[in-house]
Amino acid sequence: MAQYNAKCPNCKVDIFVDSNKEANICPNCKEAFITEKAIKLYSASACNEMQNRAIKKRHVWKSLGKGLLMTLECVGYLFYCLFFVWLFVDITDNIKKK
Repeated sequence: MAQYNAKCPNCKVDIFVDSNKEANICPNCKEAFITEKAIKLYSASACNEMQNRAIKKRHVWKSLGKGLLMTLECVGYLFYCLFFVWLFVDITDNIKKK
């Protein structure tokens, strides 16, 4: 008796099935289903879930990248402003010394 993960085609609940049987009965909804179909349905849903996780990870990394670029841009503007303040102070000091 080989047990496999499956998804009931009727109620969409994850279950274990005996792969030696052609048909099984869902312990949740008590409906009969074809074993091979339930195993394929589980595999397809697991594959879709993995793809969705990969998409979410890519989205997170994109968001972090954009945030990092914005932070670097703000730091660049800060140094730019500080440079002009320093330049202005230096010029006014030179004028006062003359």
